[in-house]
Amino acid sequence: MFKYRTQTPMIPRREEAFFLFVFVRIRRSYSYLFVSFVKIRILVSLYFFFRKICYDNSMKITSATFVKGIRGTDALLSDPKLEFAFVGRSNVGKSSVINALLGNKNLAKSSSSPGKTKEINFFLVNKEFYFVDLPGYGYARASDGDKEKLVKYILWYLFESDAPVALVLVLIDAHVGPTERDIEMIHALTEGKVPFIVLGNKFDRINKSARQKAVKEITEKIGDIPFIPFSAEKKEGIPEVLKKIEEAIQTRSGNAFREGKQEVF
Repeated sequence: MFKYRTQTPMIPRREEAFFLFVFVRIRRSYSYLFVSFVKIRILVSLYFFFRKICYDNSMKITSATFVKGIRGTDALLSDPKLEFAFVGRSNVGKSSVINALLGNKNLAKSSSSPGKTKEINFFLVNKEFYFVDLPGYGYARASDGDKEKLVKYILWYLFESDAPVALVLVLIDAHVGPTERDIEMIHALTEGKVPFIVLGNKFDRINKSARQKAVKEITEKIGDIPFIPFSAEKKEGIPEVLKKIEEAIQTRSGNAFREGKQEVF
């Protein structure tokens, strides 16, 4: 017959029992915190998911095509579809901004020679309205005569053509701030009572710690005008701009801003 020896269970000493107790409590606490953290992440994700489904009524760009570039009076200006004009100095990144808003990086083309683009380019968006890319102004190497002619051409489109402009988007370089030409354009649009907003492109180039100060300095210079920090590179500010465009569509009937407009060129 085999005899079995019964082992006496080891009873931990007081110190060991204490540390074991503390270890178990800490482990349980960390497990509880981890589970709670996961639950919170899931709840937050579900909140934003259902919020997007239920409350996201922002404009969606479903189609965009280049129509044509014009110089002077054209039948396209008589199209009753609303037009959203992008204006700014050369090298401010108008083409990049338009491409970012339309979700197509190859649609609007920037000229290889800044200041040389003299056409007004039209893009049909959602088959409902136009994005209009105006020539850039203020190119330093252009002659004074060319600069003046280009500005005159832009002002003709905005104030004297038959274009049903619903909103003008004035682009400035947020890293540089509004130039003298930018301020002149803002004053002209204000005096002409043309609805417009200001986009501060290249906002991503400003250090995050200096962004609030930069926005304050820009708004002090442009006055009481809606300002949207924007980055075509980082795709920042797109929802805010599309919301402004949607609001303009809802409030505009498609009529020209000024009556008695005449053809030129």
